[in-house]
Amino acid sequence: MSDIAGTPWKGPEGDPVHTRLITLAKDWAEAVLSNDATRIDGFIVSASGVSAKEQFLSLVESGELTHSALTSVSRPRIRVYGVPRFSRGG
Repeated sequence: MSDIAGTPWKGPEGDPVHTRLITLAKDWAEAVLSNDATRIDGFIVSASGVSAKEQFLSLVESGELTHSALTSVSRPRIRVYGVPRFSRGG
């Protein structure tokens, strides 16, 4: 196993969708570990969760909430339904 930010895992050989999803998960983990609210904001797509998006980003920006490690507990399990569409907006 590896920490998610440093994961070397790849999708099945020749499957760009699996590889792209694993890359996005790695990028998300690196954004969270950077404690940079602007980088993290690019990954948050809804206001639902433990706290509202604005509150979460405010806590990160102020330094009240920091992240020092993210550890995966298993290899990623990915199932793709339909046609995948990837987008990262700000």
